[in-house]
Amino acid sequence: MKGEKRMYSELTKMEEKRIVIRTFGYFDIFVDGETIPFSCKKAKELLALLVDRRGGFVTTGMRSVIYGRMNVQKKE
Repeated sequence: MKGEKRMYSELTKMEEKRIVIRTFGYFDIFVDGETIPFSCKKAKELLALLVDRRGGFVTTGMRSVIYGRMNVQKKE
């Protein structure tokens, strides 16, 4: 019961947050008016791509633009 109350409290706090994603000009994410910093530029670029694709599929070509060519070996 105590865990359920804590979870409800945390969910309520999350619901009170206002999240804004700016996609025109520079890509930025704001939570309650505060810019969310990214420690990795590539993570920010990938998130911008996923937002643009509305969470859709990201092709190998799109991934290569962000991460460069990667050698991926298929498991036998």
